[in-house]
Amino acid sequence: MNEQINGFEIPTGSILLEPRKYHDCAIIGFDKVVLYDYDLLIESFIDQGFTYDEAIDWISYNTIRSGQYIRNFPKVITKDNNEND
Repeated sequence: MNEQINGFEIPTGSILLEPRKYHDCAIIGFDKVVLYDYDLLIESFIDQGFTYDEAIDWISYNTIRSGQYIRNFPKVITKDNNEND
């Protein structure tokens, strides 16, 4: 059974960033993988207590970089709609 998140149909078994209570707000779509908005992810990390710079470092190293090694890992999209791989 698929799940609706932010109005998008997310297939069961899709990789979602944890903790979901913070990061689900950054989901902006699904195109073979879950798509997250970069700026909204930064905000979600700040809501968890990260500084702005810590959030950028975490997303760059632990989220975007992980996508190179994990099949079907979510993509992070910047404002100009380019995917970060």
